[in-house]
Amino acid sequence: MLGSGGLVGSEVTKWLRNHDYQVLEVKNRHDIDLRVAGCLDSFRNISFVMFLACEVGGSKYIQDGRRSTKVDIIANNIKIYQNVFDYISRHAIPFLFSSSSLVADPESYGTMKRLGESWIKAMGMGKIARLWNIYNVERITYKSHVLADWGSSCVNRDRIDSMTDGWESRQFLHAEDCASAMGMMMEHYDEIELVTDVTSNQWVTMREVAQLFERYGESHCRPCPVSFSSRPAPPRALLQAKMDVPFHQRWWQPSVSLEEGVSRLFTYYEAERKMRLSQEQTQLIEQVQHHTHHQHDQDIHPPTSVPTLTQRQPIICNSDDPAMCPEVEQVKEDL
Repeated sequence: MLGSGGLVGSEVTKWLRNHDYQVLEVKNRHDIDLRVAGCLDSFRNISFVMFLACEVGGSKYIQDGRRSTKVDIIANNIKIYQNVFDYISRHAIPFLFSSSSLVADPESYGTMKRLGESWIKAMGMGKIARLWNIYNVERITYKSHVLADWGSSCVNRDRIDSMTDGWESRQFLHAEDCASAMGMMMEHYDEIELVTDVTSNQWVTMREVAQLFERYGESHCRPCPVSFSSRPAPPRALLQAKMDVPFHQRWWQPSVSLEEGVSRLFTYYEAERKMRLSQEQTQLIEQVQHHTHHQHDQDIHPPTSVPTLTQRQPIICNSDDPAMCPEVEQVKEDL
């Protein structure tokens, strides 16, 4: 399982283990860096490869206009392709490659997915899972995806600020359904076509999605208004999902509705928020208790105003007559 630490890979790994498959994981580049030649040579007797590893993120990442981001997407994925496809080809291992509905998009991410599909066709082996806007709960970063961003923003900021005007259309699929689809594709590997669309096949605008968030928030006493930018989403070369195939007609259908998925996002980020607030409250209580204990110690043992012997300046007297050294007599009196 290449990319088992990702949004999709973690769910596919869970599905496979729940169905009694033995899974060897490459979670991310901190685990094994797939950009390094020979990175997979230690793996032996592999019967199937799930190739989900990719330099990828949500739309705010893959549509980042900075040159460095575009170059990173291209350079890192080419290195990954070279090493993984070489390993698979040398060992003749059947595999699934995760592509994207953005395969026709001219930007860096779409270009790399298009290259991956072309590479597979040139190899004459492997199958392609074309994923459409997969979502689930995830850690919010500059690479996280739009629905997770919106769910977290609703819970933690009581509002959503859309990056676009919301009129763009998308097909969303929950990661659990994506995982079951990829598992079934593996089990029916010899029967499926070269390319399989993994999607809900239900178009919605982001404004319709916003209404789901707002309705859920209102029904749970957590108003979450959505404000839209005046900027339209960057144009995408949209594909038409091919659903009239045996895979969709006989073996797999999605089970998590978008309404249910939105509900799960709220539930997760609300629980995360409560845990964070509880931890912050515990830390505050510990700080107060520490301060109170310190103050109590000071009340029991107040600092004396009389200097100790070590604090006094040394007194030098060169006379045997006490009257000539009153400071010495004062010290004796103090003691």
